[in-house]
Amino acid sequence: MAAGPPIDEIHFDDAPDVGSVPGPATKSLLETQREIDSSAVAYPNDIPIAFEDGKGATVRDADGNTYIDMFAGIGVLNVGHSNPYVLEAVHEQADKFVHTVDFPTDARLELIEKLDEIAPSGLQGNNRVVFGGPTGSDAIEASIKLSKYNADGDGLIAFRGSYHGATTGAMSVTSNTKLKKHYAPLLSDVVHAPYPHPFRQEKTPEEAVDHALEEVQAIVEDPYGGLANPAGIIVEPIQGEGGIVTPPKGFLQGLRDIADDNDVTLVFDEIQSGLGRTGQWWASDWEDVTPDAMTSAKALGGVGFPLSATMYLSLIH
Repeated sequence: MAAGPPIDEIHFDDAPDVGSVPGPATKSLLETQREIDSSAVAYPNDIPIAFEDGKGATVRDADGNTYIDMFAGIGVLNVGHSNPYVLEAVHEQADKFVHTVDFPTDARLELIEKLDEIAPSGLQGNNRVVFGGPTGSDAIEASIKLSKYNADGDGLIAFRGSYHGATTGAMSVTSNTKLKKHYAPLLSDVVHAPYPHPFRQEKTPEEAVDHALEEVQAIVEDPYGGLANPAGIIVEPIQGEGGIVTPPKGFLQGLRDIADDNDVTLVFDEIQSGLGRTGQWWASDWEDVTPDAMTSAKALGGVGFPLSATMYLSLIH
């Protein structure tokens, strides 16, 4: 692949440069959207911008205002908008074909090998990948199925403050009741345990971790814990929608120990936190804890293409 442009050409060099917002062209587009688009549209209600162009970490609206994109395209653009290095590879592949079901191709197999190369240490060389669909929710659904199949159980443990998606299974393990109240019943046998948050809980980091792990252990092991047949524990190594909450050291390892002691599948949801967003390939790498299965999406699509994957230990293949 040929070398791309220098880094100072990947972004709009005038960003940030913002005048009146929203401008007239933006107002017109927002009004048209209100007339014809879905009532599920949310972001323009709070951020009245209509985008026209994007380069790297910068975007330009329909009136020429230029912004720094602190959203990273809602977490999907780890390498920026219209990254020329990625687009060159996209064009090269699109000239051949873009859909082959699950038949082997060089591109598919190279991606699987690359994911194995950057996987958490315990997954490397012992890893399988399933491309379950275009969204992170699809990857979560696949991980739920893997958990139930592997553990021969039904129950799932998730955490308060969690967000895992909006399909039936993913919404079941998401904790926000406002998102779920119109769609019950969802999956049965899902219990939400506390996620360690020392500041909010007014605890020391050690106390917050101990409290959370004690609750999880009770759910799994106590005859009165409320979960008859535990199958999996699904957790964000750093909570995203819950407030970018980084758990104190020892939490992920404690979950690993509980899962091992009870033959329960441990799933890390790295859809928001993975692929370099924390300075490591995966947020869980900071504690060197390996899950049984791990989900990825968002930035996996490179320049915003819908792509998700679930990686899992080959022993549950």
